[in-house]
Amino acid sequence: MVDKLPGNLLLRGHILLLTPLSQWDYKLLKATEFTLPGKLMQTQSVSPASAESWMQIPPVDFRAKSHTALLAKGAPKLSSDSPVAVYIRTDRTGKVREAYAENSGGKGAQYAAVARAMALHLKPLVIDGAPRQMETTIVVP
Repeated sequence: MVDKLPGNLLLRGHILLLTPLSQWDYKLLKATEFTLPGKLMQTQSVSPASAESWMQIPPVDFRAKSHTALLAKGAPKLSSDSPVAVYIRTDRTGKVREAYAENSGGKGAQYAAVARAMALHLKPLVIDGAPRQMETTIVVP
């Protein structure tokens, strides 16, 4: 059994024992209606360059005066030489819903980069007329 989890983690395992579901449990898993193809929640992997070109709201600049309250809550000041690779996943509207630091720039830099990534909004991805969630890795200064 192989599954790709959020945060680009790949899980591999072997099932050693399967036990039958009770009749009550089966009712919880049984599909009672079908989802139309246009309403399916599908995630598409996109290139970092594509994701960056679709950004509608730029990353939050923690050095800006308007964000002094965030700095007071522990978000560190960053220099331009401390980029952090951040895995992001958007919803179907393009709003970032998940973000995980993928490399180390120190805990403070990771915290700030993830906070910046969560403030992003990208142009929605539409394939065959259906909106899709997106996942990619971006570099956040």
